[in-house]
Amino acid sequence: MPRYARPRASARPPRSYWQSRHGHPLQCPGGRRLGRRARHGRRDPERTRLRTDLQLASLEAEFILGDAAVSLETATRTVRTAPGLALSADAVVVATGVRPRALPGQAGLAGVHVLRTWDDAVALRADLRVGAGVVVVGDGVLGAEIAATARTMGVDVTLVGPGLIPMAAQLGSRVTQLLADLHTEHGVRLRPGATVDGLTTTHRHAVHGVRLADGDMLPADVVVVAIGAVPVTEWLAGSGLVLDNGVVCDSTSRAAEGVYAVGDVVRWRHDTPRCPSWRARRTAAASSPSTAGAAGSPKSLPGTCPSKPACTARLSSARPNRTH
Repeated sequence: MPRYARPRASARPPRSYWQSRHGHPLQCPGGRRLGRRARHGRRDPERTRLRTDLQLASLEAEFILGDAAVSLETATRTVRTAPGLALSADAVVVATGVRPRALPGQAGLAGVHVLRTWDDAVALRADLRVGAGVVVVGDGVLGAEIAATARTMGVDVTLVGPGLIPMAAQLGSRVTQLLADLHTEHGVRLRPGATVDGLTTTHRHAVHGVRLADGDMLPADVVVVAIGAVPVTEWLAGSGLVLDNGVVCDSTSRAAEGVYAVGDVVRWRHDTPRCPSWRARRTAAASSPSTAGAAGSPKSLPGTCPSKPACTARLSSARPNRTH
C-alpha cells in the first residue's frame, strides 16, 4: 500500500532534464516540480538548469542547439539534421520526449494552456489570478496536480475527465478515491465521466468556456489541457526502429544495436500506462552503466505523485518480468 505523508525536502525525487532543439540551455521539461514552483513564483529559471555554462564547458562536449534531427540511419548510427549535418557515433541515444496533446481549435486561443516547458509554466502562472475561473481538462496525474496547485492560489477550479475518479488509470480506484476526496475537501469541483465537445470563445479570440458532450457549458477564464502527450518520433520514420506510441525498447532501453532511447519517448514491450515522472526514473535505471546490457527488467523504483495539497503518494513502480 502506498504511504501518504506531508511532503518533506528529503523526499523530493530527482528532476529530469532535456536538451532543447531550439537553442535554449538545458532545462527541466516543465514536469511536476517545475510546474508547481513556477506557478507559485518560487523557482528562478536559472535553478532549473542542469549545469552552469562553466560546468558545461568543462565537459568538452559539443552541444548542437537549434538544429533539429530529421532522420536516423540505424545501421551506421548516423543522425542527420535539417541543414544537412551528418553525425555518426558508436552509440545514439534518442531523448526527443513528447509533445502535449491538444484539443481541436485550441491553437492560438488566448487563455488556453498546456504544461510542458518552463515558458508554459510562466504563461500559465500569469493567468492564474485570484477569482479566475479555471477548467482543467484531463483527470490524469498532471491534470490533478494543476487543479490542486491552482486551488491553493485562490482560483476557482473545475476538473473534467472521462474517468469515474481522477487518476484511476494510474493508481487504481482504491487510492484515487482517497485523493478525489481530498480534492473535494479543498474546493475543487469534479466532473467525472465527462467528455469535452469543444471550447467557446469571445470576439477577441479568447476562451470563454468549455462545452461538454452532454450539453453542459462550463464558464472559464482559463483552460488547462492535460489530456496526455504524443511521443516525438516522426523524424525516426524509415529508420528501422520499431515505433508504437514511442520507441519500442528492451528492458535495458536498447532499441537496436548501438541505439538507445530514454525518457518519455520510450515504449517498453508490455509497457505500463504512460506516466512521465515514473518513466524517466525507469529509463535512467535501465540505461545506467550498472544495468545497460544486463538481462532482465530494471529493479522497482521509488516514485512520487505530488498531486494534492499537503499530500504525497509514495509508491513503487516496476515492469512485469516478461521475456516474450
